[in-house]
Amino acid sequence: VRLPDAQWCYEPASDAPPVSTLPALENGFITFGSFNNYSKLTDATLALWARLLAALPDACLLIVGAAAGQAQERVRGAFSAAGVADRLRFLPRVSAAEYRAAYAQVDLALDPLPFSGATTTLDALWQGVPVITVPGSTSSSRSSASLLSVARLNEFIAVDAEDYVAIAVHWASRLPQLAALRMNLRERLAASALTDAPRFTRALEDAYRAMWHTWCAATPR
Repeated sequence: VRLPDAQWCYEPASDAPPVSTLPALENGFITFGSFNNYSKLTDATLALWARLLAALPDACLLIVGAAAGQAQERVRGAFSAAGVADRLRFLPRVSAAEYRAAYAQVDLALDPLPFSGATTTLDALWQGVPVITVPGSTSSSRSSASLLSVARLNEFIAVDAEDYVAIAVHWASRLPQLAALRMNLRERLAASALTDAPRFTRALEDAYRAMWHTWCAATPR
């Protein structure tokens, strides 16, 4: 049973900080960010992100939630093979307020594969940070793609790994456009179906009733 929009309805945090200006305008280089649970950072994900940094020699990547020690060393090892480990930055597990504030350091967020983000994707969009994703064939890989589609951000949905890197390179060379998008992204999300609780609830109720009617029609009297 498919809902008309997405399977999530988002209520932004009441203490969410204001959207910051694009960090790259001041830094002179683009910063990517990973805010998903560390367990989602599969070997395939790290290899793709290392490839992305190799394609953008000035870019760096901030990974939030990777603990010091084995977790961070595993990530560094994956990036060392591509010669880009020196452009990694880490934040360990932080408070909810620090987590939301960290989006101010990031220009573009990177979605892992094959386990996509959901809450982290919505939090990123609310803070003005688009998310690059590559959906797979399973529901768990398509969360961010679903959310981006409802938010009319299809240009951040890649068709494959090569396109994922190409999207990152494209936006890294279009900082004025990325800065403009950042400043209206919260307003766009607020006006979308993703934050419309009454709409979501009505759609869910309609789905339940349709399922009930289907069951009744298939059940002998």
